[in-house]
Amino acid sequence: KPDEEGFYTVTFDLASNPLWRTDVTQIRFDAPHRWGSYYIDYLRVLKYPEKENMGSLSSEVFLGEAVASVNFDSADKFMIFNVANLAMDGSFKGKGSNADPNVVYREKLNLNASEVKAIKVEAKIPKGLPAEIYFTTEEGNNFNADNRFRFTSTSDDLETYVIYTSSNKNWKGTIYEIRIDPVAGADCAGLDFEWKSVEFCK
Repeated sequence: KPDEEGFYTVTFDLASNPLWRTDVTQIRFDAPHRWGSYYIDYLRVLKYPEKENMGSLSSEVFLGEAVASVNFDSADKFMIFNVANLAMDGSFKGKGSNADPNVVYREKLNLNASEVKAIKVEAKIPKGLPAEIYFTTEEGNNFNADNRFRFTSTSDDLETYVIYTSSNKNWKGTIYEIRIDPVAGADCAGLDFEWKSVEFCK
């Protein structure tokens, strides 16, 4: 939607084009091929962390609307493994009871993978530790390392993390199930975490 001045914000994931590499010397903007006046407020190239470690991204990131989300209002909606002190009342809180805490969302998402450009996570994870989101498709119906997104916490505070789905070539077709590892790694037992939201954005 346009802002109050009529401007639209459009974000491109440059990593999705294999020719975007080495030194880029020029950028050309082609306006729509029709009569009329066009105004550009700014063109900005933003630097993000590596694909496997997206980290915390600022409010500079503009995402499309959410087409689906994970609802943390009831533990009955999840299969829960290795989570102690569980609380789920709009957010997902707990601590790892061993090295592999995870929850599987019982509801089938049936997402069109091509419509989801990014996954936005709002969570509090101990700084420096990874978290993971696994998914299943028609071709890959098991939760495994080939069908996952992994990011690392950059703060002990509540942060927003954005994962671009183009970083995993297996994100295609229909996405059925989601598994969340709220904190991962051998040292996560006994560590507290909180996940407030997971949204699948255009």
